[in-house]
Amino acid sequence: GVGRTLTIGGVTFTTPDHRPFMPNIQASAGGLPAIRTATAAQGYRFVGIEFLPNPLGFNVIVEFGVNTSAQRTVAEEPKDLYVDRSILSGSPIFGQKVGIDLNCSNCGITNSWIENTAGLGQDAIAVRAIDSSGPPTVDNNLMEGAAENTIIGGDDPWMTQAADVNAGATTTTATLSNFTDRGGSAFGSIASLKVEQPIIFLGGNNTTRYPSIVRSCGTSTPGASCTSNTITYDALPAAPDTGAASDVRWGDGIPNVVTFRRNLVYKPLAWRNPIISGLTGTVTATPSTTGGTLTAGTKYYRISPYNDSGYTGANTFATASSEVSATTTGTTGSVALSWTAVPNVTHYRVYKGTTAGAPTGYFVVSTNSATDTGQSLTSSTSVPAASKWVVKVLFELKFGRNVLVEANIFENNWGGQGDAFGQCAWLKSNSQGGACEHCGTRDVTWRHNICRNVNGYFNILSSNQTGANKTIPLSNVTIVDSLFQNSSTVYGPSVDAIRVSGGVNNLTFNHNTFTSSARGGIYFTNAVTTPGFVFTNNVLPAPSYPIFGLGCTIGNGCL
Repeated sequence: GVGRTLTIGGVTFTTPDHRPFMPNIQASAGGLPAIRTATAAQGYRFVGIEFLPNPLGFNVIVEFGVNTSAQRTVAEEPKDLYVDRSILSGSPIFGQKVGIDLNCSNCGITNSWIENTAGLGQDAIAVRAIDSSGPPTVDNNLMEGAAENTIIGGDDPWMTQAADVNAGATTTTATLSNFTDRGGSAFGSIASLKVEQPIIFLGGNNTTRYPSIVRSCGTSTPGASCTSNTITYDALPAAPDTGAASDVRWGDGIPNVVTFRRNLVYKPLAWRNPIISGLTGTVTATPSTTGGTLTAGTKYYRISPYNDSGYTGANTFATASSEVSATTTGTTGSVALSWTAVPNVTHYRVYKGTTAGAPTGYFVVSTNSATDTGQSLTSSTSVPAASKWVVKVLFELKFGRNVLVEANIFENNWGGQGDAFGQCAWLKSNSQGGACEHCGTRDVTWRHNICRNVNGYFNILSSNQTGANKTIPLSNVTIVDSLFQNSSTVYGPSVDAIRVSGGVNNLTFNHNTFTSSARGGIYFTNAVTTPGFVFTNNVLPAPSYPIFGLGCTIGNGCL
């Protein structure tokens, strides 16, 4: 049965129709993954498995490696691990925090179907690779993810090393000693550093930061481990500081040689609607002169169904009912309320007020009927809106090296949480927690992709050049031979096709077709220059603001 496939838009997958032919695995209660690796586990392939939803959507379904203090070195990193022709399912009601974690070496997921990775009140991700020496491979899958369908990089990686810079360092040469890991423990030797690996020199108790690239260290073979404590590197603006107030940092936990190809990266349009359908029919409110302590007057009610379970710990609200009223007389009145039960909810809030449209509080019941006897209320002046999944972006790259994004279809995104403008991709170079100064993104190729039905196409963001989270700048990004279509305010607020921030080095667009833009073409969001910017042989309709930005005039003034 695992050989059965479905082709959508030229991409072929295992599909949910294959479930009857598949053995299944499900995590037990308590928040543990269905599959998790021991330290340095290697050599496993899961083929033709249906991974059922984790109870209440907790944690990760398949966890290949971790980004914790339990995995600080390549020797502890799992490797040679794959999921192939399998199904990973979250719950349509509770969602799923993460489908698969790829914190591993030579690992990936291929030819598989990942559905219902969605979350309420926090990010949910179909495929995530953070602390990986590479190469991680994500090839030929369908993946549904609400916040990020895929994220490469993220939280600061634990596979991080540091060393002291000895006296006598120059702008191009230094000798290192006292090797430690992220936790400050003794680490060993120079062998964890490699030729062409990004590094960053920190001086003055982390007040100066000079990123660079190793060029030789007893060997000059690209990718080879260093054999000498004396290293050469690309020239710095000034000689690095030495002594206790300075060090140099690097790490194997930056995903390297990433392959992301032939995937259908998809957000179901149904996710624009509430997670749980609301009440159908009307609420019946029948007053009585007995059974309670209600005094004479008109009372107004709305019923708000919700589910109080799930990994986020937040209530999932359905659409509340329309308001109904009942008028009581005397001083011992009550009101009997009833309504049609709503599937997938555990409780109902009964909102009450004495003025139309102005509730003063609620009480809670667990069935589709209630009696207002004048009981005390939990104070609240507003009825919750129906809950929707947190939606952000289709593809996010926070840090990584030698990244290939090829022959994918990215489909459906709309304006969502916070600064999420409904874009196709975020390409970044940053340290999320501020503890990975050597983190960064370089050598990215985006080619032969289709992105459609979104609000905007790219948010390209280099490191924060002045703040606490400064990292190695985003460099060498090439976006070629791709089609971007149907960007519209139908999918969110007015936004630009391409947003560039923070001083990206060597950004190239060539031979791409953008069929529409909600507002502008290319927007440079700050006054930092973008050296090596190339934009050739592209079609980019942008009638209002073709090329514009802060500190420059529209058009040639920004180039």
